[in-house]
Formats: sequence, structure tokens, C-alpha cells
Amino acid sequence: MIIQEMTNWLTGSILFALGCLVLVAGVILINNLLHKFWKPVTVVLMRNDSVYPKIRFATADDSKEPEFESPKDIDKTKD
Repeated sequence: MIIQEMTNWLTGSILFALGCLVLVAGVILINNLLHKFWKPVTVVLMRNDSVYPKIRFATADDSKEPEFESPKDIDKTKD
């Protein structure tokens, strides 16, 4: 009877751990699906802007491709 109780306990603990993993994966999946609708949560009630600067979100200008200058020709004949 002891062996059967130990196998039941081992099976139950493995199934419990797998259930916890499924719950965590579900929470992460839901969070990733809804992340664009979240607003930032501030934990500090008395906010000091010198210590905690204002949050800056990306704008449409930030996502554009950078504009580089055209490459300059290098004169290799001069030493």
C-alpha cells in the first residue's frame, strides 16, 4: 500500500506542477494579446520627476527608418 500511495503522490505533484505551468502560460498569453490596451501603473504615490522621469512612449516619427548622409569618397592617394 505504501508504494501505491507514493505513486499517487508523485503523479499528483507532477499533474499539479503541469497545471500551474498551463495557468502561467495562459496568463502570459492573455497579457501579450491585451498589452496594447494596458496603461502604465505607477506604484509611487508621491512622484518625484527628477528621480522618476515622465514615461515617453514611441511616436510615429520614432518608428521611421533613419536618414543617413550619403557616403563620402575618401581620397587614398594622399598620405
